[in-house]
Amino acid sequence: FTKDETFKKQILTETSSGSVVFNDVMVQFVCDGLPFGGVGQSGFGRYHGKYSFDTFSHEKAVLHRSFFPELEARYPPWNDFKMEFLRLGYRFNYLGLLLLLLGLKRTST
Repeated sequence: FTKDETFKKQILTETSSGSVVFNDVMVQFVCDGLPFGGVGQSGFGRYHGKYSFDTFSHEKAVLHRSFFPELEARYPPWNDFKMEFLRLGYRFNYLGLLLLLLGLKRTST
């Protein structure tokens, strides 16, 4: 408990903690919008609300291949034929066509 702003800054800059509350007790524990928990050996990480989900879950990246055939021109070694194939594809906006087929681009009417 303090009114001294210099002392508050000193506490924040010279200590390591999961959370800091000035002039109150345990209010950060009841507020779901604030992460609660220690750092290092003094805690299990940060939890409460979304922070609980982030702390106690494992994020996994998943990629699903589409039904479109694989284009060999995407992969090395690149030769003149592959480079020209790619250049032509970009010139005729096949990317826009692909986005349209996937439903990611609206048609202009």
